[in-house]
Amino acid sequence: NPGGLPLDYNIEFELSLDDSTKGTDSYGYYWSDNLTRKSLSYEWMDISQRGMLINSAGDKDKVYGPIPLSFPFPFYGNLYDSLWILTNGVLSFYPWELRWINQPLPCAQGYFRLTAPLWSNLTLNQNSKIYLFQSSDSIVVSFVDLKHFKTGALFTFQVILTKQGSIDFQYEKLSQFNDTATVGIQNEDGTSALLISYNQDYLRDSLRISINPPFLQVSPMKGKIYPGENQTIKLTFDSYFSLQGLFKGKLKVFSQD
Repeated sequence: NPGGLPLDYNIEFELSLDDSTKGTDSYGYYWSDNLTRKSLSYEWMDISQRGMLINSAGDKDKVYGPIPLSFPFPFYGNLYDSLWILTNGVLSFYPWELRWINQPLPCAQGYFRLTAPLWSNLTLNQNSKIYLFQSSDSIVVSFVDLKHFKTGALFTFQVILTKQGSIDFQYEKLSQFNDTATVGIQNEDGTSALLISYNQDYLRDSLRISINPPFLQVSPMKGKIYPGENQTIKLTFDSYFSLQGLFKGKLKVFSQD
């Protein structure tokens, strides 16, 4: 920065992916489902016998956490070692309060560090179960027979987190789905989010949604450079989730210069 004032900057991505990709966010997360990508199979993970039961009898609306994780989970460039599970169909890496009215993403009103497989006005009944299973390379959270507060519909779905940073949503049973839910993820300050569905007729039984981190990561993505100083931006390329092929992208740098 050769000027006389501090220089603020932020960086966004435009990454090209294959035709099965349904969308990306400004950080580079992208998603697809088994309706579009035929190689992506639906495989429900039954953890009812080997997992830990999170809820207790009589619970209705609650936040469970912090729950220590078996490995630091990478999410939007940060590593998180604890998880919060909310009965309204949300996982968070931040101590949320229950919020029943779902919002579109991105949302800069405190809904941060968010993983939402089915954010809606859900509650527990006498048969509802929330299970957690952890291994050295994956974490599975299953919501079984959660009840929609208004309609009484029962929902069974799960989230799978891997050590490499991927996120999978699987939907086993969605009875009388009422099209009132948010599905997606959001970063730590609401500046970047991947919105998959908001109050749409999209979710269905035996659906799998796969969310993968970008093949290009930048650190830092935003910052301040003072007069006379400079800063190096580190680019990291990771082909772990990519099929063989040619990938292109644009790195867009915004500042007040």
